Order: sequence, then structure tokens, then C-alpha cells
Amino acid sequence: RYLEPTAVTTLSLEPQVVKNISSRYHKQGINTSQITKMAAAKKKNKSKTEKPPPIDKLLKPAIGIVLAFVGYYFMKGIDMDISRIDVNDELALREVFFGEGAGKNHAILCHTLPPEGSSKKPLPVSSVFQDAMDELVSAAGGSDKAIAQFALMNCEHTLPSGKTILEKFKLNPKKRPTIFVSGKVGAPKQI
Repeated sequence: RYLEPTAVTTLSLEPQVVKNISSRYHKQGINTSQITKMAAAKKKNKSKTEKPPPIDKLLKPAIGIVLAFVGYYFMKGIDMDISRIDVNDELALREVFFGEGAGKNHAILCHTLPPEGSSKKPLPVSSVFQDAMDELVSAAGGSDKAIAQFALMNCEHTLPSGKTILEKFKLNPKKRPTIFVSGKVGAPKQI
């Protein structure tokens, strides 16, 4: 026996749905009023799950997450900028290449900037170099205490001798990233 037509219009269910529900539960000895209540509960639960959550309840957590990421990257970037060696400053070059002056060790990444006025963007700094710098600086407790000063340099710069930095110190530009150590440890050595 199936549900009466009044039950179908009361619940505003499709007749085929009511017929399927009625025939399935009728075999188990469940009467029509119980089936009607079960169908109404099922319809009520379905309508609740289909509603999307209100935007205002999602907005506060989303703003919190964004602020946390911004704060993290801001704190990570503090005092972690890689300086660039001025290739036109002869004293700075002598200190980097031969350890004169303060006598520090240097880890240099050959990193050429595009010409001024060019629409080209500079290549990103090697993640290997950046990670090594971050690890050594944080382990030493600051960039002043690290075993080497990390810096970027335009190794394609032509020196007064007519040779580029790459040529003078026999650095292989095909080996990427082109990194060398120098200073107190001796003349530049590519790693």
C-alpha cells in the first residue's frame, strides 16, 4: 500500500519518491504516518546541508590567516636582504676578492641585473644561495657573526684590465648558480 495523495501534496514530494519510500518501508511494517514523518525529516535535513555558510563567518578567519602569512613573511625578510657589491668600488672589490680591509670571508652569487631602462625583470636570486644564507645567518645569531658575508655581484662587469670578473678568476658561467667564495680564505674559488 502506498501513501495517500494528501500526504504527497502535504510534503510537496515527487510522487515517484513517495512511492519508492512507501514500498521500501511498507515491507518492514512501517505505517503511512511514520513514512510521511521520515520523508519530511529527510527533506528538512537536505535543505540545511545545501545552504552555503554565511560570508561574515568566513571573513574573520580568512583575514586572520592572511595577516598571519603577511606577518610571517615580514619577519622572515627582516635583516635577510642580500647586499650587492658595487663593482665600480675598487676597495670593495679588493676586500671581496683578496680579503683586504676587514678581512672577512665572502660567498658571492653572480647575479646580473638587466640594463637600466630595460623592461626585463631581473632573474630571481638562487633559492640554494638564499637558503644557505638564511641558515648560516640564523645559526650564527646575525649577519655580523656569520662565517661569511653573502652578497650579489655582477660578474660580467669588465675590470680595468679588460677582462670580466668571470674571466679573471676563471669562473664557469655555465655552472648555475655561479657562486664563489673568497676573502680571508684566499682568491675566489667557484663552488
